[in-house]
Amino acid sequence: MQTLRPTDDEWLSLAQFARIVGNSPGSIYNQIARGDDLPPYYKFKQYIRFQKSECDAWLAKHRRMTASAQLAQGPRPAPIPAARAGETQRPWEAHRTADTATA
Repeated sequence: MQTLRPTDDEWLSLAQFARIVGNSPGSIYNQIARGDDLPPYYKFKQYIRFQKSECDAWLAKHRRMTASAQLAQGPRPAPIPAARAGETQRPWEAHRTADTATA
């Protein structure tokens, strides 16, 4: 069995992780209790710790682009127009409106 030592990877406390992601420690506790998507955490007695490398991978996976970076990539596809009164955007319901109109 391999033992983890502090030199294997840098450990972050819950407060340090919360500061990195811009939340309060209480918010992180609530996310853990709800089972939200967070990097793996480890409990040492009553303390919650995160490995920095796992946090970095989790942050990279959840990275969102800024608006300026999205603009630099080029135009986005046109949005789907909203349905007008009496119309439906769901193709599987199109036959229902046609059937009720003839009845």
